[in-house]
Amino acid sequence: MNTEVISIRIDKETKEKMKELKINWSEFIKEAIKDKISQEERKKLLEIALEVLEKTTSSPKNTAASIIRNDRDCR
Repeated sequence: MNTEVISIRIDKETKEKMKELKINWSEFIKEAIKDKISQEERKKLLEIALEVLEKTTSSPKNTAASIIRNDRDCR
């Protein structure tokens, strides 16, 4: 697996507090990044789905009233 290195800068007080906790910060940050990517991908898909839904439901030929009218006219 190819990996890339990123670095961040934090203030001294935050670094000291991090040292006090028994947390694998590297793994924590990697998981947080993956979670954020997944969240943003779901958000983008939802936006696309809403656009498609708006296009299909805003068309007069797809409204409930027009479907009923069409059904009545075909009798």
